[in-house]
Amino acid sequence: MKTTGRLNQRKPGPGPKGFAAGAILAFGLLVMLAAPLTAAFAEGDREQQEHCVILEDQFRKAIREKAGSPQADEARALGEDGIRRCRGGANGFGTRLLSEALVKLGEVPESY
Repeated sequence: MKTTGRLNQRKPGPGPKGFAAGAILAFGLLVMLAAPLTAAFAEGDREQQEHCVILEDQFRKAIREKAGSPQADEARALGEDGIRRCRGGANGFGTRLLSEALVKLGEVPESY
């Protein structure tokens, strides 16, 4: 059976211009979708920062009132670590540590 050269040839595709146009379109869609997500994350960060401040204030008051309690040293270490984490930008972890410190002091952590 004879084959012609045509069977072995590749079909013409979109070529470099078509690929570039597709890439630009995909990038544009990605940018359009990312903007609302970025704004949502920024709002969540702001809320967590506010929660850090609320819990830090509550922790400082509670540790002054219960300085002599058996759990005070462990709670102080957790709370100070939580404050450092919040100030360093790890708000979620910082609020968890501050909440844990407050619970050790017998307090109910304030929610936001």
